[in-house]
Amino acid sequence: PEDSDDESTGSIDSFMESFKEYPSITGGTELEVFEGWQPRYKLYLRMFHVVERKRRTIRAKFVYKGRSAHREFVFEDEASASDFCNIIEKQKKLLESRLQSRMDFKLVGIKLKKDEKLTLLFDICSGSNIPQGDIGKDSDPYVTVRFDGKKIHKTDFIPTSDNPIWTLQKGSLFIWEVDAEELFQSDEGLIFEVKDYDAFGSNESLGAFNINPRTLYKWNGERREFALKPLLGEIDYKQGKIALRVRRAMEHDINFMEKFHEKRKSKLISLPDIKVGNTIKSIMTVHSKKEKEGPDKGKTKYLIRPGPDPKRKDETAWLKKEKIEEEKMMPSYNWTDIGSGSLGKIFVEILGCDGLPNMDTSSTLGDTSDSFVSLVYEDCFVRTDTIMDCLSPRWLPWTQRAFIFNMMHTSSQLFLAVFDRDENTLNSHDLIGRVSVDISNFQPNITYLLNYKLYTTAKAPREGDLGTIKIRLRLELEDERTLLLSNFVWPENVYVNVDNKKDFEVIKKTVEGDVDMKKFSMMTVLKYYDELWSYLTVF
Repeated sequence: PEDSDDESTGSIDSFMESFKEYPSITGGTELEVFEGWQPRYKLYLRMFHVVERKRRTIRAKFVYKGRSAHREFVFEDEASASDFCNIIEKQKKLLESRLQSRMDFKLVGIKLKKDEKLTLLFDICSGSNIPQGDIGKDSDPYVTVRFDGKKIHKTDFIPTSDNPIWTLQKGSLFIWEVDAEELFQSDEGLIFEVKDYDAFGSNESLGAFNINPRTLYKWNGERREFALKPLLGEIDYKQGKIALRVRRAMEHDINFMEKFHEKRKSKLISLPDIKVGNTIKSIMTVHSKKEKEGPDKGKTKYLIRPGPDPKRKDETAWLKKEKIEEEKMMPSYNWTDIGSGSLGKIFVEILGCDGLPNMDTSSTLGDTSDSFVSLVYEDCFVRTDTIMDCLSPRWLPWTQRAFIFNMMHTSSQLFLAVFDRDENTLNSHDLIGRVSVDISNFQPNITYLLNYKLYTTAKAPREGDLGTIKIRLRLELEDERTLLLSNFVWPENVYVNVDNKKDFEVIKKTVEGDVDMKKFSMMTVLKYYDELWSYLTVF
């Protein structure tokens, strides 16, 4: 369950219960007993407001976290009621005086401008040694930020990690605008609380910390770490830190975040990009049509995915099959140049696939595989655009399909794999098939048009027809002599770094296939047995 921002609902009794233990990271004291009476509720004076007095009855309002409750107090006589109101008024004046004194102390060395506004850019960088909310399992931590009891930001949760890293997509950055005087009037400043996300049940508090107004006002972007402390009544795990950066937001920061939120909002408004949503989209989206008029009357045209050529939107939104094949062979618009090597360059273009199996369980409703191709070469990992609902996808020149790999060693293999994209965060992308390409078989400065059959693995008996992939490849060498001499040097180990589990699984399956031959199981033993038996039948 998500944390709710709605503080306005619920019974008065449940609301008043919140005054029993006012949440604070500074702790609290036991309720005192006054002449045999024990207070039921304890709240700050600033939360108490006298609404009206009628004779010996006073009507008061309690305000907390945007919610309010009204109570009536009946005194023995009008004089007692009047005395009570006078005491409250006097104490509030004293409170204002104390707040002003406290404000002056907080502002030593700081002179606020009249009606000064602060616009701060926050970067919730990472966590370290985050405690486990559930026994035997790493937490799924996320961070909420509150000011004066109101939530102003929440990150996404990072699944099963005690050292989480939040990125822009995970809600690491946010901009907060606040009146400077209002900030310094706050007792605790901003409260950052780390919670463990649970799909079922409550989200446990793993600790919190506060940043005082003075620190926020003077912070200039440096990275700082804060230790987690328990909120009142919560478990003290005695571990965990959160790293932050805070600085004044510049105009370009504000513009960037506005554009980012607009882009994210536009994605949320569109049909959901999850399996259920994709099914709905597949049913609602027409992928082909017959022209009813014009020179192509009676001919079938197909919707171009993921989108038309930005330079020819109207002309390339719908194309005939022959035109698609023609466009496919045209030179690519954009190339991604990656890699750490200097021996040569490998130019690879993913042109299309044919006869892919349907990996979607909702195929009876018209939903088919959403295909993308991953490429792994040495220390590089890239992927094409996703072609939605197509078993014979074509990547056209304006899509993300063209890559330049810089070669480190001649023995390196190029690994290609076709996946069915799954947007569900709990599910992995489904491997359709893969192939490895031996670059040493190719001559430089020759353009090759290559077709490969797809298999889930090269280390076990091959399954049925999983389709084919077509690529265009060209090799350019800097110096053939240097290339030849490099064969006498043992290739170095390379590492590919990714920031999420799904990409890690994509890379692993692209390189090794769908069968983990290193994992001990009866299935692995049987795969080795089948492999050895196949050798006997051949020889």
